[in-house]
Amino acid sequence: MQKQKTMPVGVLTKHWKLGKKDTLRLVKAMEEMSLLEVVRLNKFGKAIRAHDKIIDFCREQVVSENEEGIVKQHKELLKSFLSASTQIHWHTDVWYRPWWDRSVRDEYVMENLGYHLVEAKLERELWGVLCDARL
Repeated sequence: MQKQKTMPVGVLTKHWKLGKKDTLRLVKAMEEMSLLEVVRLNKFGKAIRAHDKIIDFCREQVVSENEEGIVKQHKELLKSFLSASTQIHWHTDVWYRPWWDRSVRDEYVMENLGYHLVEAKLERELWGVLCDARL
């Protein structure tokens, strides 16, 4: 998660591999402990925002467990959005996934795809995405 950014609860549901009710229950518990802030996106959706210090602490914990921990977390998040569409495409010497697929049409993913690809050390895939006119 980027500092000063919100993340829709639906993204957490996919990434945590929980049902919507369980995710909302966990988010509420974390909000009650002042670990994050819940923001209403519209009348149907919610998002979370964590304080910069919480994000820093979580990153430090993941890195201390495993040097590649952050990379792995970003790869898993990206993978959670392509469960229905995992075919890899070839474009000018670069392999990349079909991010234009309708199953991936999530505003959070489209706005933060570059950030997560770089954090996952998938710069070549980012290059393929940037060269693709479908996005």
